[in-house]
Amino acid sequence: MKAWLEELLRQRHFLTLVLAAIAVGAVWAFIELADELREGELAAIDERLLHLLREPGNPAEPIGPRALEVAVRDITALGSVAVLTLFVALAVIVLWMERQRRAASWLAIASLGASVLNVLLKSVFARERPALLDSELLPGSFSFPSGHAFLSAAIYLTAGALLTQVIAKPATRAIVLAAAVLMTVLIGLSRVYLGVHYPSDVLAGWTLGLCWAALCWAVFWNLRQR
Repeated sequence: MKAWLEELLRQRHFLTLVLAAIAVGAVWAFIELADELREGELAAIDERLLHLLREPGNPAEPIGPRALEVAVRDITALGSVAVLTLFVALAVIVLWMERQRRAASWLAIASLGASVLNVLLKSVFARERPALLDSELLPGSFSFPSGHAFLSAAIYLTAGALLTQVIAKPATRAIVLAAAVLMTVLIGLSRVYLGVHYPSDVLAGWTLGLCWAALCWAVFWNLRQR
């Protein structure tokens, strides 16, 4: 059964269809969220969920001990532009040294494209940040979609898929992909916990990032097979 499944996944057309289905489903979810945002139907749910993670009577403070907030801030930094840029640079170097030059180039292109798309979408929707914190503590960009959630999903998932090309053991490849997914989830959750994003911002970022990663992997896979 395992051998049959591995052989099936190696088939170019089958994998392309799976990735295309993931991309279509993800972009459909993003469009639905965007429509709900335009119609103003997300505000009440977002506010309710956001306040569940804040101290009663003091919405500027997240629930839990101070150590938890510090740890979450460390996690959220993994989705910052600085850390992602450093990660992409290191991953590109590793792939290039392993003579996976096409994968290295594609990761750089995919990461740059995701960054440009993130800026464009924020400008289009122009959603203001949650009003829980002082304006000086909030990032200067708009809120929808979450850039941390989108870029971490787009870059970590794409890099994880590309890095599996230089890993021989299936178990190790699975660990790499699982780590990419875990980091993406934790980074997105950290943005809501810290009060700098609404839950719908993060969901939109995740769906868009998943779509981007699936498309990038599908294109790279087909180019490599040809």
